[in-house]
Amino acid sequence: MCIITSLSPNGPPLKSCPFAENLPVIDRQKRDLAVAVLRQFLDGKLTNDEFFGQFPRDKRDPALRGVFEFAWLFYDDLKTHKLVGKHALSPQAKRELLSLAYYS
Repeated sequence: MCIITSLSPNGPPLKSCPFAENLPVIDRQKRDLAVAVLRQFLDGKLTNDEFFGQFPRDKRDPALRGVFEFAWLFYDDLKTHKLVGKHALSPQAKRELLSLAYYS
C-alpha cells in the first residue's frame, strides 16, 4: 500500500511506496547489452575473458545476475578461449542460453 503525504498542509501530495525499495531494478539498456555480449560470445566472436569483462552487472537486477551465472557454467575460467572447436556449445545449449537472455 502506498502512502500519500504532503510536506505542508497546502503543498502538493507526495507518494511514498516503502515496499518499492525491495523490488528488482530493470535496466533495459544493460539487459540489451547483455543479450548482445552473450550472442557475440556464443557466436565465437568474444573470448571468455572478453565476455566476463563486457557483460553488464547490476546487483539490483536478478535477471542479469542469473543469465551471467548460467553462462559462466559453459566456459573454462582457467584458460582464455572462444566457444569454438572443443569449446563449442551444442545448438540446444546455445538456444537455451539465448532464450534465457531474451526472456529477461
